[in-house]
Amino acid sequence: MKRHLAIIALFLISISLNSSNHIRVLESCIFYSQILRQEVKYSVILPEAYFRSNRNFPVVYLLHGLGDDETTWIENGQITQIADKLTKAGEIKPTIFVMPQGFRSYYVNTFDQSFLYQDMFISELIPHIDKNFRTLNEKQHRAVLGYSMGGYGALILPMKHPDKFIASVPMSISIRTDAQYKTENPAEWDVQWGSIFGGVGQFGEPRLTEYYKQNNPFHLISANQFTPSTHLKLYIDIGDDEQTLAISNEELHILLRDKQISHEYRVRNGGHDFSYWRDALLNGLRFINNAFENKDFHDRFKHKSTGQKLHKKPIIRKSLEHEPFEVSVPPCYLTTDRSYPVVFLVNKFSTYEKELVAGRISQLITDGQIPPILLVFIGETDGTLNAMFVTAVENEFRVRKNFRFRAIIGLESGAEVTLLQAIATGQFGFGATINGNANMDLIQASISKADLRELEKTWFYFEAPDKGANYDFNGKLHMQFREKKIYHEYRVSQGSGDFAWTLRAIESALSYATKKFYK
Repeated sequence: MKRHLAIIALFLISISLNSSNHIRVLESCIFYSQILRQEVKYSVILPEAYFRSNRNFPVVYLLHGLGDDETTWIENGQITQIADKLTKAGEIKPTIFVMPQGFRSYYVNTFDQSFLYQDMFISELIPHIDKNFRTLNEKQHRAVLGYSMGGYGALILPMKHPDKFIASVPMSISIRTDAQYKTENPAEWDVQWGSIFGGVGQFGEPRLTEYYKQNNPFHLISANQFTPSTHLKLYIDIGDDEQTLAISNEELHILLRDKQISHEYRVRNGGHDFSYWRDALLNGLRFINNAFENKDFHDRFKHKSTGQKLHKKPIIRKSLEHEPFEVSVPPCYLTTDRSYPVVFLVNKFSTYEKELVAGRISQLITDGQIPPILLVFIGETDGTLNAMFVTAVENEFRVRKNFRFRAIIGLESGAEVTLLQAIATGQFGFGATINGNANMDLIQASISKADLRELEKTWFYFEAPDKGANYDFNGKLHMQFREKKIYHEYRVSQGSGDFAWTLRAIESALSYATKKFYK
């Protein structure tokens, strides 16, 4: 066995030193761990530039999920192709990727010290990689990224060892809140959690062992054992179609915001699968590259309106039932006699901002990015948006008189009127909030009174900036709708909620609204 391992070690060293050898993907290599007293497998991807020079390269450790292994990132994750594409485009520097076998460890040591995986990772695996490959052997050029169980590892490893990693990208983190942890199915819990953190056979509060608290991100953050002073650059990514994890990841984001711990947080369309994680790699690897280079990070995919000059469009000012409002008609309104879907925008925009919004929407219609719509601006403090007012608008303008073609979008505090109307009245086929802020007790009361089957006819869309002031409400709104199994789309995107961000979010909401109109 020792001779076998020695040959493998020599083979790896020869690859790292011999520029004529162009074997870039080393799958299921083996080294013997003295700590675990067993073999540990790992795969390595070397950049093409590795064979053209003698320089050293940064390292990203890619961690797999429960039930997967050291080859999963290569096969399912398509990391080689994605990294090559980003490297050739100049979006990331040439990087070494290491994919270790994670077993079912959650990348921590077990409570009974029977399987010291984290000790092996820090004390043996990292030095082994640094010895056998030309790495930049320092924190500034080492990062960790993972999905599911690997997302837990990508978060807990730098939290416990802040001197080892400059950046962390946990995706779809397999983590539980205490409430979830205490009530999870006993058979599944014993195998997945109890065997690692202690408390096998327990239920409820006894599951929250002291060892669990010492290795759980929620408890470490709450106890101020993970602070901005660690200088870890953190990027969390989660799909809005997740179930249990949608709630726990959102709670984690809220806690980090409450503790003023800097991080990037994204919620995108998708669930717990590789189609989501492959897409997440594009920004995740760019984020890590920027961390290596001490650069600020901006999302790779900018909205189509970004960088475009905004034009104002005059709006029609009206007053019905003593309620003032403004209307923007589509460009083709005066040249046809057709009727149009209507979108009510509950907002606190100035007249100038409304004209900019109207101009941008008009351009989207002209460019064919959304179908023609009639846009109605309503002040958020103008009282109840009642059925009589809606009917009056529809009688004044050529509007399709069917709830399916009627949408309401509330900005910031306009979210309260929007949600109450969309939940309770059955008037709207689509309801959206943009950086919403409302009385959650009122919203929950409205949901409790609603006919949830009838509510299935209405599509909901919520979007929030990851650094906006209303993060707590938006997260809890998503969790409430998730718990009640009310269909909705939820997005968290980069930004603080300024006008440019708001305009992009309105465009996204309208994109979904028009899908409802013409599904």
